[in-house]
Amino acid sequence: MKQFTSREIFGVVIALFIFCTAFVSWRVFFDTISHPDLAHISSALLWFSVMGSVFLLGAVVWQEKWLELAGACVVFLPSFFYIRSFIHSALVICSILLLFLSTRLIQAEIENRIRFHFFRNVRSGSFLFMLGLSLALSSFYFASIEKESWEELVPRFSVGEGAATVVFKTVAYLYPAWKNLADEGMTVDGFLLSLEKDGSMSSSISPQYQNIQRSNGEIPTLLSEYIKRGALQSGDGRVLSQELALQAGREQIALLIGRPVVGDEKIADVFSLAIQYKIITALSGEQATRHFSPIIVPVLLAVLLFLTLIPLGSGISLVWIFLGYLIFRGAVFVGWLKLENLEREQQVLLP
Repeated sequence: MKQFTSREIFGVVIALFIFCTAFVSWRVFFDTISHPDLAHISSALLWFSVMGSVFLLGAVVWQEKWLELAGACVVFLPSFFYIRSFIHSALVICSILLLFLSTRLIQAEIENRIRFHFFRNVRSGSFLFMLGLSLALSSFYFASIEKESWEELVPRFSVGEGAATVVFKTVAYLYPAWKNLADEGMTVDGFLLSLEKDGSMSSSISPQYQNIQRSNGEIPTLLSEYIKRGALQSGDGRVLSQELALQAGREQIALLIGRPVVGDEKIADVFSLAIQYKIITALSGEQATRHFSPIIVPVLLAVLLFLTLIPLGSGISLVWIFLGYLIFRGAVFVGWLKLENLEREQQVLLP
């Protein structure tokens, strides 16, 4: 009869613990979909953080392939207690494969390295883990809202700042003139001023101010204030021109997002609102309800959730790895896991 090692027993305990936390996590996420308030979102994040941290620890502990596959399965199986859908089932299978591959990468990293390094080992497979989890969460979300009405779904459209930042980095790579888009903390006024320096804003703004008077015949407030102070006669024409250009740019952006813009808002937040506003406007009209299938709204919402979770997961995975490391050190301290130095031959290419 085979004698199980303390590492194998600890690995089975980890898998059982993941199943229990996954059961609660999917339940909380199911409630969050119906009531997306701060309390539910925080609770869901907390439970998935516990589950994710323990899974990443398990990916280090599990050595047998059957246990690695079992560990990947127990992450998603509890979701079927709340949602039963063919699409969700198919995507869960893909997610299980991604998690299994992530554990295989972590184990391969452990075997190939001379010294054991928890953070480097786990980082090698953390992206696939977050990708599989994001895919399953998005399919679960889609299955939950698939049959809801358009009136209930359209107001939910939102793009996170993380997703906007990813898009900005892509735009900056393809169009270097807009490289400032990718800068963290870039405001609306900062972005408009950067365009003015590059000469990209003047051509698009100036036509709006060729005729200074409004349609009602009144002079803009900003210009009238400068005239009252005698700014035009004191050599502040360049400052006035810049202020007018900024005001015109803010008005253009305000039209995109459907609300006033002051100028100190983050460009990533404004970009997210612009996408949200355009989608809501496009889907709320009568023409949209006639020409689009009702399924398009749940699909778009699920895709937006997936695009939001991917950049969010890249940051939060670092926290999960650190929590997994703390549990790992605790397991080593009490003797459930052991780290020992062994002699090992290595094949190298001589100089």
